[in-house]
Amino acid sequence: MSAEHKAALAQGRAEGKAVRAYLEAIEQQKSRRGRRRTPDAVKKQLAAIERELAEAGGIRRVELIQRRLDLETELERMQ
Repeated sequence: MSAEHKAALAQGRAEGKAVRAYLEAIEQQKSRRGRRRTPDAVKKQLAAIERELAEAGGIRRVELIQRRLDLETELERMQ
């Protein structure tokens, strides 16, 4: 195997590990019972996510993007 091929394999393993970690984190999140959120509360959370996205990197960025998509869907259902 060439060094280039070995590097590509290592990169693939690292990317696979990152995706696995992300999927495991999503599975661990449990929906919480409690008061229903208002559209204003969801909008505040979306704004906080946007601020954090500016500086986030790696897995955290992917998690925030997914959270943003979930909140946008939730907000659409509320309206």
